[in-house]
Amino acid sequence: MKIDFHSHFLPGIDDGAKTPAQSVEILQYLKRNGIERVCATPHFAKHGERVSSFLEHRAGAVRALNEYIDTNGIDRETLPHVTLGAEVHLYRNLSERERLKELCYEGCDRILLELPFRKFEGWELEEVYNIMYQLKVTPVMAHINRYTGFYSKSEFSDMFYNGDFILQLNCESANTFSGSSLIKKTLKSGYDLVFGCDIHSPEKVSESGLEKTEKILSKLSTDRLHELENFERSVLNR
Repeated sequence: MKIDFHSHFLPGIDDGAKTPAQSVEILQYLKRNGIERVCATPHFAKHGERVSSFLEHRAGAVRALNEYIDTNGIDRETLPHVTLGAEVHLYRNLSERERLKELCYEGCDRILLELPFRKFEGWELEEVYNIMYQLKVTPVMAHINRYTGFYSKSEFSDMFYNGDFILQLNCESANTFSGSSLIKKTLKSGYDLVFGCDIHSPEKVSESGLEKTEKILSKLSTDRLHELENFERSVLNR
């Protein structure tokens, strides 16, 4: 795992890092643990929020972080590279929002989608396909490990395993037996898979599961590990 596809380190934009100092703590933790690139994915969840407003807020958070890094003489070699994106909360008719495609990971046509945390109703899958085909983007399904308690096995397969989507697992999965089993099953099945730490604050880095996820990955064959790392880069057109 060289790329973290899901993180809330940008300061003061959502429920993630509150200050640039906290942002730097998170980034340095990731770099120390082998992450070379991290995706900034602040929440885009408000029905009434304009994409343009969100992008302005995100740009402001980036400026604040860069100013802090430069003012304090922080060595950028101690930080991973950053790719901008968003964690887009799925709701009915989201596909009709103007400029939605601008919330993709920068430089590519992949978009991180977060499903509602409730029982599967069916419209979710239809809306994801609407986004996929109307916007001509590839959905990256955020933290699929968090839906095992809401979906039946067949619903989980229909939503995630049977779709033409990229699956994103949170490293926190590795902190439990059932979560570790889900990681291993998904890896073994050969699905298009990426990981994210989904860190919101420096106080939570010890719960991220990054080290345990790396331990699981270390048991893969060299060819399979290279395949995963190559896929990571391809998702961001790297």
